[in-house]
Amino acid sequence: MLVPLAALPEGSIVDFTGAPKVFLLRSLAIALTALTTIHWLMTFTDRSAPRSFFVDRGKSLISDAIVRVRKYPIVLAAMAVVAANLISFMFSPLMNVSWAGFAPGFDSYSLLSVLPYFVVFSAIAAHLRTEVQLRRLLWALTVSSILLGIYGVGERFGVELFSHVAEPSQRVTLTFGNAMFSASYMLMTIPLVLGLWQSYRARFSAIQHVVLGAALIALQVFSVAFSMSRGPNIGMAFG
Repeated sequence: MLVPLAALPEGSIVDFTGAPKVFLLRSLAIALTALTTIHWLMTFTDRSAPRSFFVDRGKSLISDAIVRVRKYPIVLAAMAVVAANLISFMFSPLMNVSWAGFAPGFDSYSLLSVLPYFVVFSAIAAHLRTEVQLRRLLWALTVSSILLGIYGVGERFGVELFSHVAEPSQRVTLTFGNAMFSASYMLMTIPLVLGLWQSYRARFSAIQHVVLGAALIALQVFSVAFSMSRGPNIGMAFG
């Protein structure tokens, strides 16, 4: 929820929109990796358990992983993305750039930038079990996109928090520093918000449901429109 929102005032650091996001994402990935490692170590260091427990436990973890991969093909897609990046890294003539990019603290398509996404994805895929968890995840994305939508409308009319230029913006960039990136993010969240809102249909009348649902995505839709990016606007209509 915090990664898309992260930004610092222009001039405080180089890449004031990208570097804070990179820092938060990689910190989250490191924390998730550490917690997962601790969890596994606690599982395998139960001294009261018989020796065969560790072998059985290892086999159980592997079989569960295989079942989940077969049940959810999206896991294979994520693994394919990582595999493609690993192959690119191994055969790169500039391995240091393929590993960390031209500047390690910046966002790029380097392996160091791709791996945190896979870590976060794996943590969610391994532990997301109930509808309550899924709903909580979708609401976090919804709240984040609404806050960005509020900022986008303000930016369009000259209310700017991070840039030195406090004047109406011709193309809304939000906290991404790029109109195409901001519109692409909203393009992903708008269908999720609509999908989440469908589950509340029984709690409201038809008119109330439509009005409240439209209000949830209104600011995101305006932000995409104000980005003046043709591709995302067309994609939003199809979405």
